[in-house]
Amino acid sequence: MDVFWIVHPGRDPVKLLEKYGGRFELMHVKDMRKGTPTGLLTGHSDVTNDVASARASWIGRPFECGRKAGVKWYFIEDESPTSVQQIRRVSASWRK
Repeated sequence: MDVFWIVHPGRDPVKLLEKYGGRFELMHVKDMRKGTPTGLLTGHSDVTNDVASARASWIGRPFECGRKAGVKWYFIEDESPTSVQQIRRVSASWRK
């Protein structure tokens, strides 16, 4: 599951994890900046909308829900121009 591309067209990743638990072993944890339009079927979003933190726009429970659904591997993904700073921030918050 790629969280960004589930949220972009307006779907809820938590509902998909709950409905199809056990089908997702990998999760790409790339989220979108708050205020990014959703409900779009373009398959395109500006890279400045990318944020690595899985707490940015959606329910914010990717690891809790993923664990319950059987996700085994998480990939932090951020293709924005500020990815180095954002990933450092996320990494630091996980160490707390």
